[in-house]
Amino acid sequence: MKNLKIAFNYILKQKYFFIVLLGMLIYTVIFSAICLWKYNSFSHIDFDFAIHLQKYWNILHGSPRASIIDNTTIWGNAIEIIAYPFSLLYALFFCSPQAMLIIKVIILAAGAMPIFLIGRHAHSPRLGAAFAVSYLLYPALWFLALFEYFDLVLAGLTLLWAFYCLKTDRFWWYITCILLTIACRLDMTLVTLMIGIYAALDKKPWRWSILPITISLVWLYLGIFVFLPHFRTGVNYEQFYAYLGKDFPEIFKNILTRPSILFQPLLQEDNGYFILQILMPAGFFSLFALKELMICALNILQHLLSTRIAEHSIVNHYTIAMTPFIYISAIYGLLKFSGGNLPRRIFSYIIILPIISNIIYGPIHSMNKELVLLLRENTAKQKQRLIAMIPKNAAVVSTFEFLSHLSNRRYLYAFHYIYQGELRPGVPYAIPDNIEYALIDFNDIYTTIYFRKPDSDLNMRRFLEGNNWQVIDFIDSIALFKKNHPGNKKLYEIIPAKIRGFDKTPSAALAGKISLQDYNYSPVKAGGTTAIKFSFTWRCLNPNDNTLGMLIRLVDQNGKTRYETIRQLCYGIYPTQRWQKDETINDYYIMTIPGYLPKGKYALLLTLASMDRGTFFTFDQKISQKSINPDGSVAIGEIVLPIRN
Repeated sequence: MKNLKIAFNYILKQKYFFIVLLGMLIYTVIFSAICLWKYNSFSHIDFDFAIHLQKYWNILHGSPRASIIDNTTIWGNAIEIIAYPFSLLYALFFCSPQAMLIIKVIILAAGAMPIFLIGRHAHSPRLGAAFAVSYLLYPALWFLALFEYFDLVLAGLTLLWAFYCLKTDRFWWYITCILLTIACRLDMTLVTLMIGIYAALDKKPWRWSILPITISLVWLYLGIFVFLPHFRTGVNYEQFYAYLGKDFPEIFKNILTRPSILFQPLLQEDNGYFILQILMPAGFFSLFALKELMICALNILQHLLSTRIAEHSIVNHYTIAMTPFIYISAIYGLLKFSGGNLPRRIFSYIIILPIISNIIYGPIHSMNKELVLLLRENTAKQKQRLIAMIPKNAAVVSTFEFLSHLSNRRYLYAFHYIYQGELRPGVPYAIPDNIEYALIDFNDIYTTIYFRKPDSDLNMRRFLEGNNWQVIDFIDSIALFKKNHPGNKKLYEIIPAKIRGFDKTPSAALAGKISLQDYNYSPVKAGGTTAIKFSFTWRCLNPNDNTLGMLIRLVDQNGKTRYETIRQLCYGIYPTQRWQKDETINDYYIMTIPGYLPKGKYALLLTLASMDRGTFFTFDQKISQKSINPDGSVAIGEIVLPIRN
């Protein structure tokens, strides 16, 4: 009993410390669970995660290269030396992508502890705890946790500890944190350089400033003038600053000699909104401590000047080096603003403001949309089933959501390079000859929208037809191909105009452009999942300038749409604007039935849509009144769930 009383009194005495620990634990549990769900539901839509995982796997197998980015070594990319110790950590957790996601969340959560210690050192444990909790509620930190895994995550933590060690006179720990930060990525030298300058302004002994400044400048020089020119292959970060110069040496020269060239890009509207998003959750107190905020000034400038849209947003990982100093400067800024006399209500304000910011522009809204994917359990199961068909050592090309699941192999390639036909602007992509399998989601928005070029469909068709790719299996918008596979499955077929037998009256037509000649469907089992197999026969009546897709809806007996899916005709491989007059096209499609749909009878309705313009079209009702609904959709039949075998 006495020991319990001692423990209780100790907890009361250290209550703010334990509040921070509790906040870190809650943050870790919640965001680890969300990250695992995102991974299992194939919700990672970029390829950063896969790049790092494959890099670790290849380091463990003797090569620091990532075939996803043109077989580039880490010395020719962002010079992330931290990848070597991280690869050992990856091996320790049996090369598990899920483990790395949890480690990322733990590292982010751990940043609350140095925030607490810095606030306690500057004023009081209560202030430190308030800002630590605010940090855990910071919208940009939430986006960092929800984004893909990345090496740079460690830099946020090491920068916080570097500043704390600077303030508490722990020199060698300070230098260790500086070195770890630089090892995370080359551009972190811009931040460690400013820490050295801050140490001089803070009147620290010379070694506190000279050593980090020297290390940062030497490493920055070696990276830009030695490592990148020698090792770089396909990666070219200069392209995002091309308006300032042809390469980084010229860019630096132009900025130093003609600083006025920075004014116009810095005054862009999205830059103002970006600054508002990073400062608002910390109460704008950072503006009252410009000396501390200055530490991340070059890093902020780097992103404001970039032509890459993602760098002007808090959604990705680009705020990782800014966030520590937004909060450090907010702590010192609040003390300067208040003169050190903090009213009780200010602590509530510190915590409430990031909550409000999160509601306004945080990830909550996007998460609501993503949660819908959780209901589509069959989609994830089917994706996993197709991945299981690929041998572990086979060379694969895939769209984005599959890359992290396929990353533990020597050769893995990103399909978007094939789709856009370029490695980067002006540099054609040379398709590797060793690719054996292709796993493609033709509805992958990130590929088909962000990397779409006028000839993307031609690039796809040349790739699939020129290498004798055959379909192993397909379902929904996804198809698995194998080079020289003996199977005879097809996604679509083109029937030349000279072949007859398709002249019967069409079921429906669209404005004299195309007609739906025939269709049939039947329930099937696909990988243990209930699905509907469709076959649509289309006729090109006249040339069409729209990229047409079909919207298929399952409508219950009360007229309510319970499920819908949209896809491009012929999977976008042979889009409608390429169809020739009088051609007949057979288009095959298998649609999974979500497991959450209740029992009952459902009508199957088909509507055509422009994939380019986001508009829907009504069929010509003059052809077949019986099959056309008032909303212009075609009633192609009905289905009863559950389907009896």
